[in-house]
Amino acid sequence: MTEQPPREMTPFVRRRAWADPRVRAWWLLAVVLLILAAYLGVEQYIDWSRLNRAVTSGMTVPAIIDAVDGDGRKGKSVSAGAPVSLSYEYQGKSFHQDGTLSGLTVAARVGDSVPLHIDPADPNNWTARNDVPSFGVALVGAILVLPVAIIAGLIALGSRAGLLKTYVNGTAFDAVVTGNKQTPLAPRSRSIKCALGQGGRVIEVFVPPALASLAPGDAVQVILPSRSGKPLAASWFEED
Repeated sequence: MTEQPPREMTPFVRRRAWADPRVRAWWLLAVVLLILAAYLGVEQYIDWSRLNRAVTSGMTVPAIIDAVDGDGRKGKSVSAGAPVSLSYEYQGKSFHQDGTLSGLTVAARVGDSVPLHIDPADPNNWTARNDVPSFGVALVGAILVLPVAIIAGLIALGSRAGLLKTYVNGTAFDAVVTGNKQTPLAPRSRSIKCALGQGGRVIEVFVPPALASLAPGDAVQVILPSRSGKPLAASWFEED
C-alpha cells in the first residue's frame, strides 16, 4: 500500500520521473532537436566558410555555361537557381562542374561566359556570388530549430515537476483495470485504463513492464493530483 502524502522524494523517484512516457516524449524530442540543430549548424558553417573563402580569398575566372537543366542548346536562357553545367580553366587545368549560379546579377544563356570566384586552395569550390551572407543568416536553419528544442526541454521539465508534485502530495486510491495496451511513448511499459470504484471515472496511467500482465478486473493503486495534473500509477515509483 502506498503511503499517504506527503511522500519522500527519493533519488530513485527523481530518476524514475524522467522515464514517465509523458515526460520522456518531450525530453527525447528536445534531444533529437538539439542534435539536429548541431548538425545543421555544422553543415551550414562549413558551407558558409567555403563560400567565404571563394569570395573573399578567391580568384575570378571566366566560366562557360555548357547546359541548363541538361539542355545544351546555345542561347537557352538560364533562370535563377536552375541547375547548370559549367566549364572553366585554372592554372592550366580544365574543370567541369554542376551547380547553380546563385547570386549572378546579369542575364545569362547557354554558351555565355560568366565570372566565377574560385578558391585557389580548392578550385572545385566556386560561386557566382559577389558577397557573403552574414554568419547569422547562414545559420538560420540551426537558429530556427534551437528555440523549438529549448521549448520541448522546458515542457519536459514542467511535466516532470508536475508529476513529482502529484507523487509527493497526491492521494492514493484503489482502482480497477478496464484495459491494457502498449503505448508508443514507452514500448516496454503499458498504458492502463482503470476505473475509480464501481462505475467511477476512468483514467489512464502507465505501469512498468513488471505489471504488463494486468487484466480487466485486476486492482491497481493510483495517485491522483490534489488539483491539476495527471494521475499516476503508484507502481511506477516502486523499486523492484
